[in-house]
Amino acid sequence: MQHAISYSVYLDGFMKRGKYLGIFTGLIGIWFLLTSYYPNGNNVEKPISRSGTDSLSALERIQLFEKSLALTQLIEEKKLIKNFTGTVLIAEKGQILFAGAYGYANKNNKEPINLESAFELASVSKTFTGVAIMMLYDQGKLQFDDPVSLYLPDFPYPAITIRHLLTHRSGLPNYMWLAEKYWNRRQALTNEDMYKLFAQHKPRLIFNINGKFDYSNTNYAFLACIVEHITQTKFDDFVEQKIFLPLGMTASKVHHAAEKTEVPLMVSGHKYAVQQPIDKDSYFINGVMGDKGVYSTVTDMLKFDQALYTDFPVKQTTLQLGFAPGSPEAQYANKNYGFGFRMRIDGGKRIIYHNGWWQGFKTAFKRYVDEKKTLIVLSNSDRKLPQPYILEYALLHGKEAFAEADSLFVEEE
Repeated sequence: MQHAISYSVYLDGFMKRGKYLGIFTGLIGIWFLLTSYYPNGNNVEKPISRSGTDSLSALERIQLFEKSLALTQLIEEKKLIKNFTGTVLIAEKGQILFAGAYGYANKNNKEPINLESAFELASVSKTFTGVAIMMLYDQGKLQFDDPVSLYLPDFPYPAITIRHLLTHRSGLPNYMWLAEKYWNRRQALTNEDMYKLFAQHKPRLIFNINGKFDYSNTNYAFLACIVEHITQTKFDDFVEQKIFLPLGMTASKVHHAAEKTEVPLMVSGHKYAVQQPIDKDSYFINGVMGDKGVYSTVTDMLKFDQALYTDFPVKQTTLQLGFAPGSPEAQYANKNYGFGFRMRIDGGKRIIYHNGWWQGFKTAFKRYVDEKKTLIVLSNSDRKLPQPYILEYALLHGKEAFAEADSLFVEEE
């Protein structure tokens, strides 16, 4: 049975005093082995659960604990997390090496963020949409090369397939542009409303089908429509009932602006330029799900990460299809897109990931699958944040060359 003991207050003081004595490390490592606890990082008060660590040997647990101390020391000494508001979690083999919470959930009332705070994942939400589609494939309810019109009869582009949507190769225009032109902005737009706008106005494709990779929220909004039409269940209900609850992701929800879904411990997004919280329900586009809308925590996202090494919610054979390079990004030779996941090779190591940026939130969910390392960064400020990439550099390259880590930052969703 998994359990954990938080000792962040002790560790924080220990780190700040700089007393890295070998005897303390050894004793703490033995205590860690016996009690299965782990460091939570800076500014964290709540105990958090581990995922997928029951199979670790005693030696592996001690080695991971030593890594945890070294990583925390590195983060503190190099000040890798600064001017940041949000949560950070770093794990290896499901074992949390570092976790921290910083800043305010809402700058107006100064409510502090903690590890249970739920953030809008923005485009990281697409990973759940891709998984939902792969689940239906596992159940024999669809094929990836089926035409979209097989499930959405009024879809006006008969040659576009589910695969084209998954890999951003459909050529569909941005649904937000269409809605800005034809929709009443005082009313939240739903996925079904978006579908009807395309069926009615039949906007021209912006490039030939399968002609190239072109990242578009429209693709994943339509994938959510497909999930709803096949299952006869609202997309948010499907994700909660079939993914979140079985995985124990009890703090995660799909926010439905049309129904003003309540999310426990939801934080507010902030525009960095004005430093003011954003009303999530004030923008009518937030009624559309699939491309965005999932709220989650770093600890829930670790549960999701660990589940992707098993056969639930998706069989490993199917995930290999979803993680296969399906759509190269022309401007980046080493980057590609699969089924709701980006992928790249760094130093010969595979990284399966997605980033997000929406309405005052910036997020990063990165899985270093060859070494089973995980980096999750959730921020409720939309300023440029190099921290995820610097932390990633720490995971992949250790202490070397930190001076050049800032230059590795690339803006993308």
